[in-house]
Amino acid sequence: MINLKDYNIINPVESLTEYGDGGLCPIHINDRFQDGRYEILNKLGFGGFSTVWAAQDHRSDTEVSIKVIRAEHSENNKELRILQFIQENTTQHPGHKYLPKLLDYFYQDGPGGKNLFLVLELLGPPASILFRYLPKSSISSCRQISRQLLLAIDCLHSHGIVHGDINANNILFRLPDDFELDLDDVKKGEVSRKDGAPLEKGIPRYLVEPIKMEWEFDHDDLEELDHIQLIDFSSSFFDSESPNSISTPAVLSPPELIFRKSLTKSVDIWNFACITYYLATGQWLFWSLGGSNRNIIPQIHRTIGESSAHWLLTAFLDAIYDVSNFYDYHILERTLQDDTNDMPDAEKKQIGALTRFLRKALVADPLERATTKELQAEEWYQMVTH
Repeated sequence: MINLKDYNIINPVESLTEYGDGGLCPIHINDRFQDGRYEILNKLGFGGFSTVWAAQDHRSDTEVSIKVIRAEHSENNKELRILQFIQENTTQHPGHKYLPKLLDYFYQDGPGGKNLFLVLELLGPPASILFRYLPKSSISSCRQISRQLLLAIDCLHSHGIVHGDINANNILFRLPDDFELDLDDVKKGEVSRKDGAPLEKGIPRYLVEPIKMEWEFDHDDLEELDHIQLIDFSSSFFDSESPNSISTPAVLSPPELIFRKSLTKSVDIWNFACITYYLATGQWLFWSLGGSNRNIIPQIHRTIGESSAHWLLTAFLDAIYDVSNFYDYHILERTLQDDTNDMPDAEKKQIGALTRFLRKALVADPLERATTKELQAEEWYQMVTH
């Protein structure tokens, strides 16, 4: 296992612990793949499961992006399967043009295993750039982006696909036809061991900082950005193959994800609403403390109102039951019946009256709970003991 304390490293780059057995493929500038067809030019980004690179396709003489998946996630990769499905089945839907174009894919044997390379269209900055650099962005600008995003989601849902991670970094603008990114400015950070020993197997000689896409655009360039593309299908799934959990920023987490309920297409709708709010205002609708999504629940209740109370309370109680070490509790009537099962039949005849009596006393709202006088008027209390 790679120990970070042994190395001199730079930030912001991926962690060296992501390399090694089953990990990322070490990549350097000017590396070539597929018999020299794809040449690495610069880094676009990185995440827990991949790195993303700008590359030159020497066969088509175009610039592309290449997403390189960790080896342990490359075999039977669901993102590849979904991208292929999109490519083959959604072309007639108007939202298809706002989804990724899988140009090519291949596998490369690396020191940590076999890595999957996904070749995609080279795109521009995230949609959130408008609110950092165009202070006059408006709800009208948001509506155009939101419409395109909704069409993309509808295209996916109509084919049984759930994106699962619609966040601000996964909504990119397509580059205008006459715009060229400056990919020549490469920022490298040499990797070395503190003890001077050779690098471990699978460690790159240097790490590359992702280009700062927002620096490539001036005000006039930003005004031309009007076509989005929804990217990153690493958390996506077919609705017939719902996972137990997905990776989504805490501030975008829908209630069913927080409470570990079944995940459906509805998670995309929740994400979509939160992102639309952000694009319209520049502010997040919900806030997270320390990356935790637990404090989101009271915010949801206060923001949405009483219409959310019943679902949230039921989910909250279900969550408590799931982690509880207590007995398997049931509704009062069943519990009382189970606990009196061995009593004589004559005693069992009183169960109905006892249940009604307890129901009067066991009311969660103290203002609605029975008084002593009211309980004394109940049938069970009034029964004569022989």
